[in-house]
Amino acid sequence: MFRLIAVLAVVFVTGCATTTVREHPELESRLHQIESVVIAPAAVSIQQINFTGENEQLVEMEESIRAELMQMAKVQLEERGYEVIDFDFDSAIAEDEDLAYTITQVREEFGEAKSKLYQRYVVPEEEKRSIQASVGTAVNMVSERSGADAVLLMHYTGAKKSAGSVAKDVAVSVMVTLLTGSTPVSNSESSYVEVAFIDGVTGDVIWTNILNSPQLSSGVASVAFKTLPEDIDPIAMETNIEPNLEANVE
Repeated sequence: MFRLIAVLAVVFVTGCATTTVREHPELESRLHQIESVVIAPAAVSIQQINFTGENEQLVEMEESIRAELMQMAKVQLEERGYEVIDFDFDSAIAEDEDLAYTITQVREEFGEAKSKLYQRYVVPEEEKRSIQASVGTAVNMVSERSGADAVLLMHYTGAKKSAGSVAKDVAVSVMVTLLTGSTPVSNSESSYVEVAFIDGVTGDVIWTNILNSPQLSSGVASVAFKTLPEDIDPIAMETNIEPNLEANVE
């Protein structure tokens, strides 16, 4: 509630557009150095919220969403001109267990970077480049093993209520309506996604976006990707051609 009030206050006072996107202060020059990207295995966690309180991990749905996310990310990157490195993480991890630990470390480091980047969930458009964060040097191993200039991270969490939990919410909603005259809204599904474009050499977060959705699908990631900048052609930079940093949104 306090976060919502703060967001509304920013919009009301400044009258400007806001965004959940964060970009590196030197976005253009950093993108100029990046041609290839490897997509790290998407971290996906989906639970069913049961009436008993003993929640259940929805493994099959997790695998389905993970596959959708990986394919979607590949398409989104290629549409923007990046070379997507086809790297078999499963085989590489089987040969070198340290790689699995490194990937986990990179995710954890992004979690810390995110706390710095997202002290406020949304910021005015002109402030999206005002904060700089890094995941450290752990990402170097991922970049070196895959041969990619940058690493794309994705983290997805979701939840859906069981029939019993939904029925309980309906009963509570009816009671609240009778007592207060207003009907509370309780979604039966929800999802949250984090997408981050990481420099494989410096570990700097070049671009990132996080979004919530009242639906349990990979669609929220598709929306998050809409602001992903295009690859910058070095030739265009050398001839002072203004690059198009806006996503190609139909």
